[in-house]
Parts: sequence; structure tokens; C-alpha cells
Amino acid sequence: MMRSRLERALSPLIGLLLVLQAGIVVTGGAVRLTGSGLGCPT
Repeated sequence: MMRSRLERALSPLIGLLLVLQAGIVVTGGAVRLTGSGLGCPT
């Protein structure tokens, strides 16, 4: 089955968005584990 032109055009964008979302999850986890988000007590 042939992919449509739209699917071929969006495929790299979807891959990039997946990588960026994974980066957000990883950095958020790192901040949570290290307590870095609690730098200011107030």
C-alpha cells in the first residue's frame, strides 16, 4: 500500500516531535530525582 504525500511529508515532523517529547520527560524526571526544582524555598 502506498503512503500518501501528506504522510510522507509529516513523518519526519512526527519523529522530531516524539524525540522532543521524550526529552521533556527525561529532563523532568532528572529535575524531580535531583530536587533541582526546589532551588528556591519560597
